Amino acid sequence: MLRPVYPVRTARLPLRPLTTADVDGRALALGVELAGTGELVGDAMLFWHSREHAGGEIGYVLNPDFGGHGYATEAAHALLRLGFDELGLHRIIARVDERNEPSANVVRRLGMRQEARLVDNASGAPNSTSRCSPPSGRRTATGTVDH
Repeated sequence: MLRPVYPVRTARLPLRPLTTADVDGRALALGVELAGTGELVGDAMLFWHSREHAGGEIGYVLNPDFGGHGYATEAAHALLRLGFDELGLHRIIARVDERNEPSANVVRRLGMRQEARLVDNASGAPNSTSRCSPPSGRRTATGTVDH
C-alpha cells in the first residue's frame, strides 16, 4: 500500500491529501475493501455537482487484480443508493472510458443506458453518455462513457 510522507513536494508545489474543507462537502471518496480481509482493492467516489438540479457523479477505480468479482458494480450501486435515497439527488452520471470494456459493463449492469455520444471533450477524446431511471421513475442516473 502506498503511504508517502506528506506533503509530496515539487519545486513549486506541496501535494497533500484533500480535506473536507477543500471540497466543501461536494465530494465523498471511499476506500473499497474486502469485508473478509480488510484489504483495500480500490476507491469509489460520489461528487455533488448542482444544488439547483440535484445532480451528482459517481466514479470508481479498482486494482485490476480484483477485476471480475463484481466489486466495482457493488460499490457503484451503493453510491447510487446513497446519492438517491440518502442525499436526495435526482440525476447521477458516471464517466467511463469506453475502451475499458469491464468499466463500461459496470454502468450497463447498473441499468444505465447510453444518452449521447459526444465527439469532443476537454481531453480531446470522444465520449458517450448513458442514462438509467431508478424504479421510482422520479430520478435518473446517467453514465458517460469516454474513449
